Amino acid sequence: MNDSMSDAPIKVFVVAAMRSPLMRERALIPHRAGLPTVIFDVHGLRPGQTYPEDVEVIHVSSNVCLNKLLGPFVLWRALKRVNPDLVHVHWAAQDFLNPLLARRHPLVVSTMGSDVMPEDGPRGLRGALVARLLKAADLITTKSAHMTREIAKRFLHGDDSKFEIVPWGVRDDFFAPKPINLREQIGAGPDERIFLSIRAMEPRCRQVEILEQFIAYKKQTGSTAHIAFTAFNVREKYFQTFTALRDQAACKEQIHILEPRNSEEMPSLLAAGDCIIHYAMADGLPQTLFESMAMGQFNIVPDLPHFEGLVRHKDNAFILHKDSDIQDAFAFVEQRPREPVEWNIQYAEQHLRKSVIDEALINRYRSLIQQVNAR
Repeated sequence: MNDSMSDAPIKVFVVAAMRSPLMRERALIPHRAGLPTVIFDVHGLRPGQTYPEDVEVIHVSSNVCLNKLLGPFVLWRALKRVNPDLVHVHWAAQDFLNPLLARRHPLVVSTMGSDVMPEDGPRGLRGALVARLLKAADLITTKSAHMTREIAKRFLHGDDSKFEIVPWGVRDDFFAPKPINLREQIGAGPDERIFLSIRAMEPRCRQVEILEQFIAYKKQTGSTAHIAFTAFNVREKYFQTFTALRDQAACKEQIHILEPRNSEEMPSLLAAGDCIIHYAMADGLPQTLFESMAMGQFNIVPDLPHFEGLVRHKDNAFILHKDSDIQDAFAFVEQRPREPVEWNIQYAEQHLRKSVIDEALINRYRSLIQQVNAR
């Protein structure tokens, strides 16, 4: 960060779920820029996770019911004590925290996708609380023009005047990663392709459908390819269905379930695969897509409007229209040369470097504070 960014010690109050690697990275941007930062984390951590030692984090309880009951009261006290210059909320569906947050200005709200999009966003009372927060926000960030249009139409009567697209960016270590020895770990030969599907183990990410198509592809073609999933954000019943399908497959030795990786390990994991699969039924722009682009990986993606202008069919990605297209994508990837996709690398260099995006965000904080103070 440059010197101008630390001229005034503005206080930033961040609301984010620190258990999520993506939110953790984003929540810490002002802290790493040298700004006094307090993080309000109503959800708490998963086993084995820890909070950063050099930043104040306020957590309510590990009990979900107590969180719902006590969260607004703890938040009210925290806001009164800290009296921040700016509040940044990551994930708009904060339920009964939203009426309190909506009273603070400047207010930045960063949407993720499933907290706001029509396909799987909250409805009823939860939807009304999201609408209240978005209407109060001074700035709303999205990850695509499509998200902006849909959120504005759904919550703000089409008014998109306070939206900005923020891709959040890719750390420098994704641009020159050192692959882990994944082939040795899973028993893949040097010429056997490895597909990675490392989204959450839940219905929205369609991991079962991906596995079904992989099993069918292996049966029909005799391919020697491997596929690896991660046990990340596991929904237990869904995971049971997934593992039962794997255990019954004739190719189960080529189907691998990896332990979740922390943020620091992700570049090495992504670099170890030959292709990254994204097939969520509803999505924004997944961070793993940006990260894989930075290292020149070929991707398999669904036909969603978010990806317009970012992926080109059979050039830097294979676009899926239906489940059975996954088999065609597997075949295409196995036939294409093993070489980086230069267009992906160039795009990431020009638009996705995290250091540049972080600096722009902090400068945006300052301009928002000036605007609100001038009212």
